[in-house]
Amino acid sequence: MAISDRTRKIVWIQAGGRCSICRRQVLTSATDTDDPSIFGEEAHIVAHSSGGPRAGELDEAKIDSHENLILLCSEHHKQVDDQLNHYTVERLRQIKRAHNEWVASLGENERGTSAQAELVAAWPAVVHRDPADPDSPPAWGVQVRNASELPIYQVHVDVMPIEHGAGRSGVVVEVLPPGDWLVSGRKIYLRPDNLAPHLDIWDMPERTFVVELRFTDTYGQTWHRDKQGILTRAQHERDATVHGPQSRKEQIAPEFEATVAQAVGPAMLLLDRMNPFRVTMNAGTPEIEEARWKELTQQVDTARERLLIIAAGHPRRDIRELAAQAQVKLANVLQASGWAVSDLLQNRNNPEWMEHTQKTHEEAVEALQELIDATFIQRPEQ
Repeated sequence: MAISDRTRKIVWIQAGGRCSICRRQVLTSATDTDDPSIFGEEAHIVAHSSGGPRAGELDEAKIDSHENLILLCSEHHKQVDDQLNHYTVERLRQIKRAHNEWVASLGENERGTSAQAELVAAWPAVVHRDPADPDSPPAWGVQVRNASELPIYQVHVDVMPIEHGAGRSGVVVEVLPPGDWLVSGRKIYLRPDNLAPHLDIWDMPERTFVVELRFTDTYGQTWHRDKQGILTRAQHERDATVHGPQSRKEQIAPEFEATVAQAVGPAMLLLDRMNPFRVTMNAGTPEIEEARWKELTQQVDTARERLLIIAAGHPRRDIRELAAQAQVKLANVLQASGWAVSDLLQNRNNPEWMEHTQKTHEEAVEALQELIDATFIQRPEQ
């Protein structure tokens, strides 16, 4: 019995199109020649075959049902099938239930406001050097796609060099209607439906830049899609685009330093509370721990949202990247320390997982410290 299309839709919708472990959107951005790539996989909780991972007693009719499937990214799918002692049937069911509850808790309004933003993307593309001349030679530019049915506003297309030290450029558009648009230099034009391929495209130099996109949707929410295609939401007052050294100087201090401080302070306190040795030495009853980790999960989600705001709106690229890394590592500690306590309460001796948890905790502390140092110590040249 194979997994039906209807079952797949149920699994993907309940999981919000995100990995149930890392909560990353399991879809890459498109390129100038290819559609987006999907790296999400429906994993069986109880194995499909008798010799598979976590094989056990389950009615054959339920093996391929949505109750026995969990949406994972390809990385975590391999991990759960390799680490069978940790990722038991019971644990995977708990992970799936917690993740689906988190997706449902977002609310219809919040998910609805992201619907348009999810249909907007940008990527490097081959364009005409002179948009007014269809016979002009090819050049590297950007394609912006607004696949929604409504316009977007205050669109910032940022072109950033792959090599550090080179200058960045971009174009700003007040209103961008639905459709596919091409950016050549500082000019933007609608992509022709019958665009002919460039005959001398093979003589073009290697691409030396990546693209990021910022825009405001029809709900008034400001969004940022980074060079990896990851979409995050930013608040207006923190969503900034920097042009020139004077703007850079004004944007870095003091409001952004305060924003970083407001994010890393609570995150550091949470890491202290989730220290694997502390939580295992002071573990209470199952009821006490359930309430404690429910509260910690809510607090970690809030801390991650603050870090994501920095990752979406800070004017410095290095701090945006450090904030994005820090929020992922903070989530990893929540999961690792939580399962360490779960092992303890169920009298499971798992020193390998405890070692992994301690390492995960150390990496998260280092990530936040790097963010602090980059913000308050490693100042850019004035």
